[in-house]
Amino acid sequence: MKFSKIYSNKITQFHNIEFNEGLNVVLAEIMDKSKTEKDTHNLGKTLLISIIDFLLLKTISRKAVYFLTKGGFEGQVFFAELKLNSGEYIIIRRGVDNPTKISFKINEYKLDGFQTQLN
Repeated sequence: MKFSKIYSNKITQFHNIEFNEGLNVVLAEIMDKSKTEKDTHNLGKTLLISIIDFLLLKTISRKAVYFLTKGGFEGQVFFAELKLNSGEYIIIRRGVDNPTKISFKINEYKLDGFQTQLN
């Protein structure tokens, strides 16, 4: 099983991520050179790992729910498209407001784009 995509219904709060077939690296870089007082900490690398765990159906404890409720993710629904060993793709849908409700869909092909409706 390999990640193909991670995205959400609110692209302004969480940018679409499409993974390559080979090695993928999470790199944090400050693009605005006028903000020299910042470093590469607190740019979202660990938060991305938390979202991946969330999409892989990790149980969210009362203590760990902070990243969902206080991180500005209210009303957000996350999607993960994973390539299975069979060559098919599974899309996992999990919302922040109701994290116990999870939806799945299996496709024979990779989705074109970032669809937020599982038909």
